[in-house]
Amino acid sequence: MAASSNRSLWRVVTGHSALRDHALIERELRDSLTRLREGVAYYRPPCPASEKKIRDGGKLKGNKLTLVLEISSHLQLDQEQAPDLFEGFLINAHLGTLGELRERVRSEGGRREVVEEVASYYHSERLHLLRCLKHMLGFWQDPNHPFRDVYSVCIGEITKDEKSFIKSLWSQYQAAVDNDLPSQLSVSEETQWSVQRLVEQVELLEAILLYYKDFVHEGAELVCHAQQLWKNGCGLRQSCPVSLVDGAELLQRHIGHLCSLILVESLDLESILAHLEDPGCLEDHHLLKSDSSSEVEQLDNLFSKWGDQDCLTPVLLSWALLQFAKQQSHTDLEDVRLLGNRALSGGVFQYVRCLLGSPFFSRERPVGGACRSVLHALLALALSQFSDDSLGDRQDLVAIASLTLTHPPLRLQFWDQGLSVGVGLLVNSSLSHFPSSSSLTSLLLSLAGDQVSAGHVWQLLASLPRFTEKLPHREIGTQVKVVTADEGEAPMLKVIKPRSFYTSEARWLGLHGVVLGNGVCGEVWEGWEGEELVSWPLPHSVSGWDLLALEIVRLLQTCPLDSSTDVLVARVTGSIRLVTQLVKSDWSLAAELHHITSQAFSMVQRFAALPRPPTTLLASCVSCLAVMATNNTAETWLTLGQTGFLPYLSSSLPPSHDNLECLSVAPGNYGQLLKMAECPEGGYPVTMAMLDLLATTCLPGNSVVLREQLATVIYIMREVFLSCHKWKFKLRSGRRQLELGLLRFCHDTLQRHRDSPFSLGVVVATQLLSCPGEQGLLPLLSLPVSTLNSLHSAALGTSSVSPAVESVRLSLSILNLLLHAPPTQQSSLLEWNLANTYPHIVSNIASYIYHYGDSRIPIGATAVLTRLCQATPLSVFSCLGTDAVVKRDVFISRLSSRVEEEELKRGVLGLLTEAVSLQPALAELFLSVQSSSSQGQVKYSLGDSSCLHAVMKIVSSPSSPPLLPPSLHLLRSLWHGRRDAVLHALRGIPSFWKNVTTPLSDPPSFSSHKPSKRSGLPMDLFSESSPEELTNQMMAACHVMHIVAMEMYYVIQDKLDDGLQSILKDFVSKDGIKNWNECLLYPAKDVSQSSTAVLQAQHQLVIGWKTFLMVATSNQPALFGFTSPSSHPSPSHPSPPTHIITDIVCAIESQLAAPVSMPTVAMATELSLLMMVLIKKWKSNLPGSEVGDLIGQFSHMMSHVVRLDSTQASSLCLHLYTSAHLLLSLSHANKGLLQKLYRDKTSYFGG
Repeated sequence: MAASSNRSLWRVVTGHSALRDHALIERELRDSLTRLREGVAYYRPPCPASEKKIRDGGKLKGNKLTLVLEISSHLQLDQEQAPDLFEGFLINAHLGTLGELRERVRSEGGRREVVEEVASYYHSERLHLLRCLKHMLGFWQDPNHPFRDVYSVCIGEITKDEKSFIKSLWSQYQAAVDNDLPSQLSVSEETQWSVQRLVEQVELLEAILLYYKDFVHEGAELVCHAQQLWKNGCGLRQSCPVSLVDGAELLQRHIGHLCSLILVESLDLESILAHLEDPGCLEDHHLLKSDSSSEVEQLDNLFSKWGDQDCLTPVLLSWALLQFAKQQSHTDLEDVRLLGNRALSGGVFQYVRCLLGSPFFSRERPVGGACRSVLHALLALALSQFSDDSLGDRQDLVAIASLTLTHPPLRLQFWDQGLSVGVGLLVNSSLSHFPSSSSLTSLLLSLAGDQVSAGHVWQLLASLPRFTEKLPHREIGTQVKVVTADEGEAPMLKVIKPRSFYTSEARWLGLHGVVLGNGVCGEVWEGWEGEELVSWPLPHSVSGWDLLALEIVRLLQTCPLDSSTDVLVARVTGSIRLVTQLVKSDWSLAAELHHITSQAFSMVQRFAALPRPPTTLLASCVSCLAVMATNNTAETWLTLGQTGFLPYLSSSLPPSHDNLECLSVAPGNYGQLLKMAECPEGGYPVTMAMLDLLATTCLPGNSVVLREQLATVIYIMREVFLSCHKWKFKLRSGRRQLELGLLRFCHDTLQRHRDSPFSLGVVVATQLLSCPGEQGLLPLLSLPVSTLNSLHSAALGTSSVSPAVESVRLSLSILNLLLHAPPTQQSSLLEWNLANTYPHIVSNIASYIYHYGDSRIPIGATAVLTRLCQATPLSVFSCLGTDAVVKRDVFISRLSSRVEEEELKRGVLGLLTEAVSLQPALAELFLSVQSSSSQGQVKYSLGDSSCLHAVMKIVSSPSSPPLLPPSLHLLRSLWHGRRDAVLHALRGIPSFWKNVTTPLSDPPSFSSHKPSKRSGLPMDLFSESSPEELTNQMMAACHVMHIVAMEMYYVIQDKLDDGLQSILKDFVSKDGIKNWNECLLYPAKDVSQSSTAVLQAQHQLVIGWKTFLMVATSNQPALFGFTSPSSHPSPSHPSPPTHIITDIVCAIESQLAAPVSMPTVAMATELSLLMMVLIKKWKSNLPGSEVGDLIGQFSHMMSHVVRLDSTQASSLCLHLYTSAHLLLSLSHANKGLLQKLYRDKTSYFGG
């Protein structure tokens, strides 16, 4: 069965669903193949035949038929598809009850509102369908994508008929441009439809671009499509009114970008670049073949008629480069030069630079990678065929190269090609201007993005052969002289008196200075800006990295900073950024670059105290120190604290949990810079860098809290977190970015330090819990879910996550952590605000269950609601307000969904479990039990809206083992709370007990080799299963044991359900008790290497088994065969009491023989209590031959108990000695053993 909606299909395709198995995803795609192949053409226009068919079908009547026909008419949708769309809307998007919907559709106005809601859902479905197709086209050739094989199969099926598929995409695009809007639309509806048309055009053009990335665009089709795009004005000509639509201009500009990229990609410049050295191979190009001359002529005529629209300039330049490569052996290149000059005069590289900066082409998206590849090929071919000084402004070329080289495949391609072709020529040219220009550091910064490239970058400057300076006019004739050059050669300068460069700077660093001896010659040439430069050979003792360090020291020795030093400041800033990226990509280079990174401390100390500090440079320095602190945290913080930059504690009180509010913090130079420079300017680069530095305190291994860190965190929380909402921001996105950085810091700190008695996490938690409601997390969580959905939908076209969506997600996670482990036991101001001042925030948090775009949002919201049920006296049901029923339905719908993520389902089940235990009103809302009277008896059944339908579906399904434990835990809470009406309804479900008790019939499998029970050696627990599988299996069995135990305890023996009695008899007949007893014999081999969750689950299993056996022996002894001992017990066939007690004794001995840990001691204690109870109950039935053996084993167990301290073993010893005395009280016991046990006892307790 295919996904019920395109949104569900999108979540399956992108891996954000419960379906992770390749076979399941492939089946899902196969079922949806028709939709994917046809795209939005899958939705057909209305026709009379379909209307007649739906009217005569009889399935739709009355108001529903009227509503469906209105939907069809309004959406211009086939009448037969309208009912399916409406059903999908009810399941996936309707925020209300069916009763409310029936009332609304009775009036014309109500139907109109419903139709508008369905229209929004319909638009979303169309976009999600296109995004599914686009996602697979983007990753089906990516070898690193986990679903690549699945995507390849699906794309192979879709593109079996390539021409038909791509022709359909072009037809859908043209339809989105030409089709008129429906009539009788309101102003808001017209805006919605217009934006929808533009977004659909964007999605279709992006899919087309990704298609041509892997498939050839044939010449005849290229001519047709180029004419089509030109006719449409590359997005400017639209049939719908978009002139007054907010955001339409941005979308239209993006459409123009895509039109340009599609045409440039279709020219396949990469193959031309690859065969420039061998012109004969160019004939293999699909447009340079002899049989393509007609198409080439048509394209040439078309491009020559194009106007000066900026989005056409890359196409004109690409066509000129293609024609130049084809005709460079001919003399007639006038037309080609004319076309190229038109592109250059139209600002082609300025346009390309702007295009690459568009948020639609972010690096995370496949479209962004395709865009960078296309434009990199364009730039590389232009640089290979023409000199860089003939292509316009060099800064544009450097910026384009830097932006494209951020794409990892292009970086690897760059190093493979070298510096003699393409963008390598630009890097080589920049090397000739080093260090007088910052172009090289900008290019190398993009190339240093991974470890391999970082090594190449370091080697490039480490072996730098030459350096450049401006022509020294004053020294000509005294230290250098001009050497006359031959005609056609560049003039030379010759050193006649030794020259030294960076003398004082080299002395500062302890490096060798740059000294040019007599006779050294340098080449004189003209620089980029027309200035005369000299290129000198660099001494072998000095590297390019040394020159960067010397430049930094020169800046440090310059005082004061003014406009004349801006160029030097910019160069040093670029150098620091480059070194930071290198060390970040490859830490092994840190030692080689230490003489540069260590200067960051000096620059922070020197420049942070200036009246007008260079904030960009300081931010780069702090970012560099943040990277260094990832491996040298303490050293970096202590050294930075000595510079006076960091805030510091100005009070003499020793910091502790109790006096945090009393600690006074001096701002340091950073605080002064924040107040005097960043806040007035509205930009906060240093503060953002400080947050990166603070993030290093959350790295594993950084458990020691330094005073510098403590003071900085307190200052950031007091002066930044609580005040930033009042600050000025020169960029609209600046506020969101700063909020996001603060939230990430708070979240990471709380998560890393939440278990420490006093840590940075305590500082953050204390501040967050005590801040006023209008300054903390609560305003961020007041964002309506409708706004959240809109922001997420808009962000899908630009980047992976919207800042607002990420802020809400982090706020939910932080609130959950705060409620989970508050620093004090008293009610905090945050909890008081939630319960009294801002109860509507709880309702808004619950409404995040409506958000389907990012599953982390509803998962976080569910976790917060669960914690509110546990940690506060708040009535969650009362906070939900009038929408309680609607929200309940959505929670249950997502719990029942086949494709919903398991983490969210576990969260919902956890919320329901806590509601049953602590929130009676909320529990009644979800359980929804109905009662009916028949012949004087009240019968209970589950209502249609009960959550238990979904729970029982999970319990009865063999395909959801991770969800089985929380589902059974919910059922266990019903028995624990004695909800008799619900229990009565559950018992009436067919096969209820069979489904619930299934885990009892399947104990975990053991290793084939088992040591002796009495050996006392630690043994492997469940050798063939993963820790997650073991945990799920044991917890499911634990909950079942508790459920059955409580059922046997509360229900009279002769009234126990017949089905349950049959199951328990079968359990006894198959040696179920013996098999589960054996599970307790196998503790984890090594506690330090075992999963903590497995040990905790085993502990819970022991408690469940103890409860199960104690109730079974007390309330149902006949059912389990415990009424009397076996008539002829023997060592090979002992009586039931004997073999059960023997197995428990062996289990205790095995647990005590394992490495000492809290879980193993706790399990041994629980088992000893069970043993004591059973011995007391069955002591008269134990054969005399077994008593002595049991007492002997007690003495052996005490040898293990002596390893434990008294706090761990007090209860354990009490149970063991009580059991021993019970056995010794028997007349047939060996009284001689009593003295030995007494000696063991007195020696353990110290007499």
